[in-house]
Amino acid sequence: MPSSKREQFDKPISRLLYSFYMNQTSDPTIKDVMEVVEFIRDNAATKDDIKNFATKDDLKNLATKDDLKNFATKDDLQNFATRDDLRNAKDEMIGHIDGFIKLHKDMDTEIAALKSSYQRHEDQISQIVRHLGLQLSAA
Repeated sequence: MPSSKREQFDKPISRLLYSFYMNQTSDPTIKDVMEVVEFIRDNAATKDDIKNFATKDDLKNLATKDDLKNFATKDDLQNFATRDDLRNAKDEMIGHIDGFIKLHKDMDTEIAALKSSYQRHEDQISQIVRHLGLQLSAA
């Protein structure tokens, strides 16, 4: 029998029983057997302890090796984009979008300048026509 209660709790039950029987110099007494029974009663799992464990029916819902054969392997994943690839593609797209936005702003500025120039030319032509006393057709 182990020398201390602490030593009993440190050993798995099978080792405890083996140790109990191997260290006996004589046949076990009722007291020795009762001590082992008490240890088992105090430390063995009860039905309540294991009622939340998975059952055979629960395990039937898990994927099998055959189910996993249809999933991608490491080699299959080598052909897919990594996070860095996606991040670089995103950065590149944002750069292109920024370029289009700048181009759009530049074109808006250019159109505003052309409108202003067009209006200035219209005003100058109108002044020349009035000064010369000409009549312009609406065509």
